[in-house]
Amino acid sequence: MVRCSASPGRPSAFELSPPIFRVPRDGYSHVPDDQSWSLQNRMNRQTSTVRNHRILIVDDDDVLRRWLRAQLGPRGFEVWEESQGDEALCAYERNGPWCFVLSDLYFYRGERIKNGLELVHAITVMTPGQGMAIHTSEKDFQATVPVLIKPYPIGRLLRLLREPLQSLALPLG
Repeated sequence: MVRCSASPGRPSAFELSPPIFRVPRDGYSHVPDDQSWSLQNRMNRQTSTVRNHRILIVDDDDVLRRWLRAQLGPRGFEVWEESQGDEALCAYERNGPWCFVLSDLYFYRGERIKNGLELVHAITVMTPGQGMAIHTSEKDFQATVPVLIKPYPIGRLLRLLREPLQSLALPLG
């Protein structure tokens, strides 16, 4: 922005200031930086409960995993990604239990874990009551855990994530 001031008998003054617009990392926002920051903070406060809740996401779609991380990270979730069932089970055994596990129904087959149902079963044997869901594009799929049909709005996943997190905050009794 350029501002110019002039008064009789005084030299003209010019003030240069950089624009408030910046290109965001994702390249999609066209909101001035100061406005997008406050909007993002309001969204984070409305959807986040406690920082650093860990979520394991298992899906062979790299783009979807990155998108979920981009949606959940700013809302206070620590996201761990795996693309294959055996790797996911190994990560769960080493680092679990997690606050939540979101698995695709179909991903790269492993020797022990061939699909999301087998992963859910293996985790349930290790940690009964582990919060989990499966996401899939199969319209009529049913399971013993909640099922998200792709594509789904992020709000639907956030509601599932709030349920186990709220139960963690309840006093034991």
